[in-house]
Amino acid sequence: MYCAIHLFYIFPYSQLNKMKNTFRLLLLTLLFTACNSSDDNGSLIDPNNINANITGGPYATLYEQPHINNEDIFLTYTTPFEDKQLVTYSIAYNSERKHARWVAFTFEGSNKGTGWDRDDWDHTEWQGDPWDYAPEIPEEEQMDSRRGIKSTYGLSGYDRGHLVASFDRVYSQDANRQTFYSINMSPMKSRFNQDGPWNKLETKINNRSNGWVKSSDVLYIVKGATIREGEYTIKNTLTIPNHYFMALVRKKDNAYYSIAFLIEHNNNTGTSLSKCAMSIDELETITGIDFFCNLPDKLENTLESTLDLKPWNL
Repeated sequence: MYCAIHLFYIFPYSQLNKMKNTFRLLLLTLLFTACNSSDDNGSLIDPNNINANITGGPYATLYEQPHINNEDIFLTYTTPFEDKQLVTYSIAYNSERKHARWVAFTFEGSNKGTGWDRDDWDHTEWQGDPWDYAPEIPEEEQMDSRRGIKSTYGLSGYDRGHLVASFDRVYSQDANRQTFYSINMSPMKSRFNQDGPWNKLETKINNRSNGWVKSSDVLYIVKGATIREGEYTIKNTLTIPNHYFMALVRKKDNAYYSIAFLIEHNNNTGTSLSKCAMSIDELETITGIDFFCNLPDKLENTLESTLDLKPWNL
């Protein structure tokens, strides 16, 4: 078992402010002790890996992480569970857009559990789903998700859409609550979120009876949205992405499989998932994001260049 002690990390980032053209510094303090086990998904990066993350703190080296840029705030949320410290998810958050570029997490071991009943939020101090601001980011740099999109921004037909789905993290109350932070929300068209391809793909992933989480020893997931110039619209101050994406790598026994999806953000509930599927290399070209950069290069190159729908039952 490999144990690491993570103390105070100061993570600087620079972000161009069009009005003031200044640089800002985010102080992110992490203080805890973590020991890697079969549930911790730790990785020791091969020094010969040419595109691995070398900054961003200890969690930047996990296999699910994309390459971290200097435009976004990189955060990782963890929760204590039994005798372990589990990673809930990591996020690359863009304060200027008030929207995440991507979120990354895994399903393996204990975090596949369903010990928290989401209906129990009705019996807590929240008296319903615990929508809230992320404490690490100034409130004015986040979408206000504590009320609905229509109530707060006057837009009908949109949901506070989770990137890390609530049902992705039901192994504990603490982990589930972290999925309700505003930085994990995106203004999604309601039919896209509830009945359309996004919902269908999330169900393919996290159905504990017959989904990909069930058929995988480890499932590495990156979800996100297009927020570069020309890839979104602004409605009542909200960034509305034109597309959403997912990139996945699964391990079963000693075999690895990969797939990626790019889905147009519309109300077409009949969109075929197989027609949205592509290789991870293709998605990298479209989004400019280097996915799974911490995997050993040989494995990464093989996985990301191929697309086979059969292992995913599509």
